[in-house]
Amino acid sequence: MRHTTAGSGLASFCGQTSPEPFPLKSINLKGSFMITTKHLNDKRVTVLFQKAGAENPKFAKTRVGQTILWLVYSGEKGITALEVSSWAFRLADYIHTLRHDYGLNIITIKEAHDGGHHGRYILRDAVKILQINNQSLC
Repeated sequence: MRHTTAGSGLASFCGQTSPEPFPLKSINLKGSFMITTKHLNDKRVTVLFQKAGAENPKFAKTRVGQTILWLVYSGEKGITALEVSSWAFRLADYIHTLRHDYGLNIITIKEAHDGGHHGRYILRDAVKILQINNQSLC
C-alpha cells in the first residue's frame, strides 16, 4: 500500500490507499467492489467523501467528483492537466471548486518544461472516499 507523505494526511478509499500511482489497475474494496478506470473516467460520477476532522461528509458530482477521485488515487504524485487531459478540460476550475467550495487543501507545484510551465495539484488533506455512485465502499 502507498501512503501520501510530505506533510499530507492519508487520503484513502474507505481506509485503503491505492496500490500504485499509475497506470491504474484496480482497488479492491468491500468484498467484490473494485474501483477501476471506469469509475475514475465516469463523467456522471457522484462521490461522497469526508475530510479528516469534518463533522459531515460532502458530495461531489460530475467532473469535480472525478477530480477528487484522481487526487486521492494519485496521492503524493498529484495530477496535472496533461495526465487527465482525456476528461479534465478545466482542471484548474475543478481544483478551485474543491479548494473554495469544499475547503480542501490542494497545493500547486509549478513544473517547468520547454514551452513554459504547468501546475501539478496535490491533495494535502486526509480525505476518505465513502461512496461512489451511491455504492458504499466501507
